Amino acid sequence: MDMKTLYQRVVSNREKIDLSLKGVERHDLLLTAYSSCGDGLANAVGYCLQIREGTGEEGSDNQVFLRHLDGSIVMHYDQIFYRVAAQDKADVLALFATKPEDETEMAFTCPDGITLSGFRVPLEG
Repeated sequence: MDMKTLYQRVVSNREKIDLSLKGVERHDLLLTAYSSCGDGLANAVGYCLQIREGTGEEGSDNQVFLRHLDGSIVMHYDQIFYRVAAQDKADVLALFATKPEDETEMAFTCPDGITLSGFRVPLEG
């Protein structure tokens, strides 16, 4: 299956999650509602490495670090996320350069230079 067809299937099967991301676990596959880098699996899907919980209404200002297909780690904010449906997970995970089972505990640095470790951490300031 080509990437465009898989992306279309993932989008049609996606599962809505609330803005607070309270039900999201480490390494859950998430699909962004939009991508500033363009549509497609490479830019819009990733597995969750860290959530910095914001203080905005319903967590609308969360910062989310995702590992993308190419192995890059990108911080997303002001985005709505969907969960990749169970029936699509294996096909999507097969495309990742770095697999969740290869991850080790690490600290992540946001554009403001704040470095934090852990999965779910409070956003300060």
